[in-house]
Amino acid sequence: SFIFYGVTKFSMLNNYIHGTSGRSPKIGGDSAAKVVAHVANNFWGNNTGHSFEIGANAWVLAEGNYFSNTRMPLYTGTNGALYAASSNDECSSYLGRSCVANTLIDSGSFDSRNGETALKTIKGVSTFVNYKPDATETTSGSQQQQQQQQEQQPQSSQSNGSKQQSNGSQQQSSQTSGSAQQQSSQTSDSDQQQTKQTSGSEQQELQSRKLAVQTSDLEKEWQQTTGNFGVGKLD
Repeated sequence: SFIFYGVTKFSMLNNYIHGTSGRSPKIGGDSAAKVVAHVANNFWGNNTGHSFEIGANAWVLAEGNYFSNTRMPLYTGTNGALYAASSNDECSSYLGRSCVANTLIDSGSFDSRNGETALKTIKGVSTFVNYKPDATETTSGSQQQQQQQQEQQPQSSQSNGSKQQSNGSQQQSSQTSGSAQQQSSQTSDSDQQQTKQTSGSEQQELQSRKLAVQTSDLEKEWQQTTGNFGVGKLD
């Protein structure tokens, strides 16, 4: 079970949920709770009971999820607010972007409940509003970061070498002028380094939200890797 109470905001992304009978997840339902959730690009497979259980004081956006052989994707009730993205997308009016429809194969229904209320609340969470997973990207963020570092290092080395040659020529013509220009070059290098670090941090944050595995392939990926850790099979 996944049970979320308290006062919190969270994202549940790119997970494989299988063999459960209920509360996967249960969100809200407590009088003191205030839970805002974005549940996207997860795979529910072979679940005999109910999956989502939405209670009072819960606001949920569910998009891009894949349900296979899941009897009851959403537990019955009237409490809470859930927008379950479908072909009739309403996200553009509230979030300024489209939401990806959920897919259901041999499964029960998964319909919105107080969907407009959910979207109005989700609108206030920029991380959820700006979510743009690259479903075709299979390279992990760390691998991309390593590739970028390898590309940046030769460029940085060439740039430093060019500046050193320039400084050397200037020192021959004028030691005073060369010293001043060297200080200016060091300041410029420091500013550029800070800019690159900031840019790299922003890129890393964006990469961390890319999907490691396409949603429809999560079950297949689990089957191929479940033996790696000695876990995953309950029978």
